[in-house]
Amino acid sequence: MSENPVLPHDTPRMSQRHINLYRLMLKTIPNLALIVYDRELRYVTAEGSLLQPLGFDPAAMLGKHINEVLPSGLMPSEAWAKLEPLYQAVLVGQEINFDASFNAHLFHVRVLPVKDERGDVYAGMIVMRDITEQHQTEGALRASEERYRLLVDNYLDAVLLTDPNGMILMANDEACSMFGYTLDQLLLVRRDALIDQTDPRLPEAARTQEQSGAFRGELRFVKADSATFPAELSWKMYYNAKGQPQYLMVIRDLTERKRTEAQGIELQLQRERVHLLTDFIRDVSHDFRTPLAIIQSSAYLIGKMTDPDRQKDYQDKIVKQVKRLETILDEMMTMLRLDSKDEFVPHPMRPNQLLRDAVQNLAPETTAKQLKIGFALDDTLPLIYGDPDELYEAFVHIIENAVRFTPISGAISVGSRQTEQAVVIDIIDTGIGIPATELERIFEPFYRADKSRSSQTGGAGLGLSIAKRIVELHDGTLEVESVEGKGSTFRITLRKSPPVSTKR
Repeated sequence: MSENPVLPHDTPRMSQRHINLYRLMLKTIPNLALIVYDRELRYVTAEGSLLQPLGFDPAAMLGKHINEVLPSGLMPSEAWAKLEPLYQAVLVGQEINFDASFNAHLFHVRVLPVKDERGDVYAGMIVMRDITEQHQTEGALRASEERYRLLVDNYLDAVLLTDPNGMILMANDEACSMFGYTLDQLLLVRRDALIDQTDPRLPEAARTQEQSGAFRGELRFVKADSATFPAELSWKMYYNAKGQPQYLMVIRDLTERKRTEAQGIELQLQRERVHLLTDFIRDVSHDFRTPLAIIQSSAYLIGKMTDPDRQKDYQDKIVKQVKRLETILDEMMTMLRLDSKDEFVPHPMRPNQLLRDAVQNLAPETTAKQLKIGFALDDTLPLIYGDPDELYEAFVHIIENAVRFTPISGAISVGSRQTEQAVVIDIIDTGIGIPATELERIFEPFYRADKSRSSQTGGAGLGLSIAKRIVELHDGTLEVESVEGKGSTFRITLRKSPPVSTKR
């Protein structure tokens, strides 16, 4: 455990902020629980709304062996004991997935290994979620599909027969039920009164039917109470025994199928939300693991050394890693703030001055790397409107990214220009560049094109995501062009005209 420690119970202040962030995430996604155990099968983290209903007491769990604190609500103790070999297997790299039921609820349990940057497993993570509603919805979906197939197999559709003038000559019971009329009432209603005349697809459907004698497709129909509903229509002309033209309409109500499709989409969104949470937890643990390990090992070595100079070296390492953790947490809080921000009152500002201030703010870094900073600013730029503090932060993140990935003695150019409708800002560096395969993902939170450099550069993979969100809040765009090994160009485009208000 000493090489890759899990989060200890007496974590320092920064780690507690990390735990609070986990709690905030777990609160936003209900019916979820997350438990982490170490290589000695002792609980080190337990959070989530599901813990109490399942018989877990989070406060009593920490530091206890998994067999000392049993989820009595989920399964009997003898069954829980049988899981110990499985949880041991997770610590050698396996992953376990199973479902468990209790008190008319169904739970999905996923146990997966937690690895360090070298790929070594140092803990196991148990993610439990209540899938009762999902299971019921899937059952409802299957039942709905079976009902729909039954309707098709037995031709339980509305059937109407009309003359060329649209008068209804015949209607079956399903047509009466579908439209909400009695048969006598329906025979007095014209065909056009049953079709939603505002449906934009209607002119093309009528034209197709007139030219070819048949139409098959979707239209909206109108019930007796004026409610509209989607339906599939098969509309065909034929001649009766007297040679007179008549029109047969077979109408299948699609309301249930559309509802089923919407439920399917919602299920998929729910799966995506759980997947995003899992990815977020993995990425956050990756970014916190290295500095926490350095802090813990440095604190241990300080106590073993008597040389003041070496002690100071390790103290400096601790301070550096604490600052790194603060930066990561500050960026996370910025992301949360931007997610909840949907508008602001715009203020006039000068983009060139914000760019100069951003470069000046990074002067210690550029000087340390002996970078050449060039400006190509259009002094005739008009005022732009927005939040100067946020836009300044976006500029800092983009220029800081250029500084971070530009080698010693490289060059960075900061330029501005204007088009008829916009102000364009280019930040160009002679850095390591971005592989073409990574360009589409470069603005994703926590994403790094070169993951092996994260511990060297100190980046959490959030700066460019923050910059892009801020620019989009200003109704602008942030794009990147890059050639691997030759450098990158980040281009910000902002509208000239002042908006009444800016929304995301």
